[in-house]
Amino acid sequence: MSVNCLFSKYDSNPLCIRGASAIVNSARLALGVEALGETETAKALAAVGAQEGRAIKMSVLKANGSVSRKPVVYAWPTGKGLVDVTERVGSGRAADDLVDVIAQLNQRGERVTKTGEQGIDRFKSSDWPESIRGLGRDKLRMEVQRGLNSGALTLEGTYLRVSETMQ
Repeated sequence: MSVNCLFSKYDSNPLCIRGASAIVNSARLALGVEALGETETAKALAAVGAQEGRAIKMSVLKANGSVSRKPVVYAWPTGKGLVDVTERVGSGRAADDLVDVIAQLNQRGERVTKTGEQGIDRFKSSDWPESIRGLGRDKLRMEVQRGLNSGALTLEGTYLRVSETMQ
């Protein structure tokens, strides 16, 4: 299966990385590369002062060694090379991205709670970062709790706020 996957039009299938050691018995690393949507692309390009181009996110799908699994975001301005903009556009981690979203909601004057009528899930939007856009209600609430536990978020009564140290 490995040889067929490596040389066929189906080699983007994550299952094709199984058994890759049959060809070379050594360290193995499989990276996933995906094109970002319009919102994320615009943000990545703006980070390098470009208006046209593409943006990609690269993540480790499988590794038999110790490697960082933190996604890396690259801007690819038209006519130029790839630029790592991960730190400038966000970590791609749900907890960090949710803190950024809550900060934006607070700036707009929205009163956001963990649950209830003003619960975070009420504000879901297609403009949210990819790492939290698809999360269900319970997982969003779990990420809010992580933010509260880490000190990135605080409660003002029942309303969520970004802590002073994160602003």
